[in-house]
Amino acid sequence: MSTFGERMKHERRTLNITQAALAKMVGAVQQTIHQIENDVGRDTRFAVQIAQALGVNAEWLKTGEGPKTQADWRVYVDASGLSEDTREALREMIAAVASGRFSERRLWMLMRTFLDD
Repeated sequence: MSTFGERMKHERRTLNITQAALAKMVGAVQQTIHQIENDVGRDTRFAVQIAQALGVNAEWLKTGEGPKTQADWRVYVDASGLSEDTREALREMIAAVASGRFSERRLWMLMRTFLDD
């Protein structure tokens, strides 16, 4: 899935939503959804609403980069035994991943280093 339209179509079909239903959810017309999915139109003014309706991250939907959903980058760690410096470093790394500055794989490698301490 290399385009906004392909990602959108895949997610819509995964959720069993028709083009008409998605259009109604985002305040567009069915033809707009059809054009975006077929990469005919470059109308991305509905990107945020479409992403919300499909339950995905708008940046991922538009670019294919970053976490697909917010849950993809959330990390649940009991940090109570870690120093304040280590907890702050973890917060910074998580924020970096969320903004696309680190890959998720790199984050896990760095977290293992901290958690092994």
